[in-house]
Amino acid sequence: MAAKKPAPKKGASKSSKKAGAKSSKKFDLEGAIRALSAEAAQTAPILPIPVAILEARRLFKEACKFRPRFQKLPDFNLADLDTLPARTDALDSAQKDWLDARLDKSSSTRSKTGDRTAAEALRSKLMSAGRYLLRKDPKAQAKLDQIAEGEGLADLIQDLKDLADFVEANAKVFESAPNLPKDAAAQARTLAASLTDGVDSAGANDAQARRNQVFAVLESAVDEVRSAARFLFHDDPKALGPMLSHYAADKMRRKRQADGGKAPAPTTPAA
Repeated sequence: MAAKKPAPKKGASKSSKKAGAKSSKKFDLEGAIRALSAEAAQTAPILPIPVAILEARRLFKEACKFRPRFQKLPDFNLADLDTLPARTDALDSAQKDWLDARLDKSSSTRSKTGDRTAAEALRSKLMSAGRYLLRKDPKAQAKLDQIAEGEGLADLIQDLKDLADFVEANAKVFESAPNLPKDAAAQARTLAASLTDGVDSAGANDAQARRNQVFAVLESAVDEVRSAARFLFHDDPKALGPMLSHYAADKMRRKRQADGGKAPAPTTPAA
């Protein structure tokens, strides 16, 4: 008796497979950058890069569910949807390159290992002291939660600056902390400055300009897809909502909470 053929595995729909094939096609990033205006290199992104990346990926995921409907729209370039992953990855890479270039130092001006070791030790002491001394202060603990103890040099520098502000804002409390220098805030700022000395500004500026251009390349596609989505789903908020940016609304909500609910609530999500 012949063996039964295994049942075919359930997979993605034809439309989603087609979208995946299209999205994996090589994207001409350099050509897209050449098509930008000269001002794009000097125009800063309109929202934080991590937010832009997260929202672009979410937009692609949601819009691909309705790819056939986008495809039928007149004057809509389906490549704007299909190349979102490539554009998003390019921005992620350009942002990392800029952060590296900002902190890259030549061999003659590279920060001494001792400076970084001292900075990491001071950060650890200040975080521990803040956690204990202000353990009954929810707002202070929330502030410490916002200070990310990352592994990179950029994180360390930013942590030192944030902790310096935190220590000064709670100066009386920190005065009672044993094993902490009296000028802890000043030391934190000095170490932060030492770690950023010697930056190759020319290289950092070039990397920043490139990052700005790649952001513009992604933003143009995101705007096109969202405009099409608003047209297609203007009467279907459940489908449209995940494709829009909620950054402005979230920012306003946080401000309203900080102000005790006094700030006006936004009426609609951002575009």
